[in-house]
Amino acid sequence: MTRLIPSLEVIASRVSNLIDKRIKLSIVSGFLGSGKTTFLQHYINKNSHDQLCIIVNEVGDIPVDDLLLGKKVEKYIISGGCICCDKSDQFLQQLIQICDTRTARNVSGNRRLETIIVETSGISDPAAIYESIMNHPIVGRSITFDGITVLLDALDDNSFITQALIAKQLVCADNIYISKTDLASTASLLRIYKVAKHFNPTAIIKTCEKGVLKNLHAEKMQNNDFDLVLPEVQIDHGDQFETFVIQLSEKTDWNTLVVWMSALLSCHGKKIMRLKGIVNSPAGRLLIQGVGSNIQKPQILPKQFANKKCFLVLIGMDFKEVDIQQSMRFLN
Repeated sequence: MTRLIPSLEVIASRVSNLIDKRIKLSIVSGFLGSGKTTFLQHYINKNSHDQLCIIVNEVGDIPVDDLLLGKKVEKYIISGGCICCDKSDQFLQQLIQICDTRTARNVSGNRRLETIIVETSGISDPAAIYESIMNHPIVGRSITFDGITVLLDALDDNSFITQALIAKQLVCADNIYISKTDLASTASLLRIYKVAKHFNPTAIIKTCEKGVLKNLHAEKMQNNDFDLVLPEVQIDHGDQFETFVIQLSEKTDWNTLVVWMSALLSCHGKKIMRLKGIVNSPAGRLLIQGVGSNIQKPQILPKQFANKKCFLVLIGMDFKEVDIQQSMRFLN
């Protein structure tokens, strides 16, 4: 008698083959300034990625992070909003275009895209991004999900860790990488570890120093009698965040700019979540990055950035943009 119904082994094989042909997609998330781009920089420079592309999402209208990722991988930029909400349609259309290109007949096997990494904006909700992908009738059939990685800043001094959005990012993470541990004290690292375990007991937790992953001595962390007191956190999207761009003139004086930024952070440091941009200096174009009232050491940009326009992007909450705009008039 001819068997009309395929065996379970055949069905399983067909399902396996179908999954293997899908593009793998990973999300790299984390709050503002947590080290997502540094982590990806190291990942890209360490490996060959002919079959990888990265989608970079920045809430500001002028993207910065994609400049740091170099030209080793193909990049797609979505700026001016978050792909978890107002830029969701653009994000899904980009994924459809990528999937269509990947399946084109004139694309050879060794050039076919196999992996997509999505670097979210610092205030995106990765769970909402995941749902939009999986629920889409086209994208959901073409992509297989490969997990959510969240970067958590070891230097967070409790200014932002109580933000509801951080809790939401941690809850949905498959991997939590505690960044900047080379700069943090043992007590700070322990506290952040406890925060991560509190919100997500099942996630894989590692440390990340300048983009390099290291295993964490979990037993030592768990056996420590450090008492963590966490405030109540409401899990909802942080719509109170604002972002705007400050355009800088070529003639902006470097010393004046430094004084202005110091005053800005002194007055509004607790309200400004993220400051980043490209500025002119006696040493050439510099990348400026800051979280809260802390500014990282400026990074000298390569010569190809010499013609890039200078600007600063501010992301924060409860500050008056008009006051900051008025204070910067003397810069230009």
